Amino acid sequence: MTRLVCCHHLTSLLATYEISINIHGLEIYVFWVNYRAIEAGTEVTLDEFINDLILNAKVRAGVRGLYEELITVIKGLFKDSDIVTASDSQLIWQLGQMGYIKAELVQELVDLLPIMQNAEKVEDETIYSNLVRIMEDVEECYISITVLKGQSMGDK
Repeated sequence: MTRLVCCHHLTSLLATYEISINIHGLEIYVFWVNYRAIEAGTEVTLDEFINDLILNAKVRAGVRGLYEELITVIKGLFKDSDIVTASDSQLIWQLGQMGYIKAELVQELVDLLPIMQNAEKVEDETIYSNLVRIMEDVEECYISITVLKGQSMGDK
């Protein structure tokens, strides 16, 4: 029986969670609800994922929700800029160009965008095999943005 193992960025999370929850409590809650929905898919085999239609739907909704929350938070970071109207991939590239996230993460996220944007339509095998990657990459980006938001709020 094959199981996917999810690695958490606990050190980063613990360092930012307290600051973020005070500033962006609802965003944090929505993010982690979707994250946990995806995580449930990593705790079963591919066959179980395919055959459990309720779990499958919840995981796909979690992927879509995590994606939407990430884009909302990114747009919030650029709310006073023309870049807010850019495509999702352009928003992510802008994060990288500004040094907010690493170049490797930019490419990872851009590669994952079609899967996250079309989570309801992607083949079971494709979405299942990318669950941990989605969780880890989106979490890393989200934490980076949360830290930036916390710093910019503190600077004012």
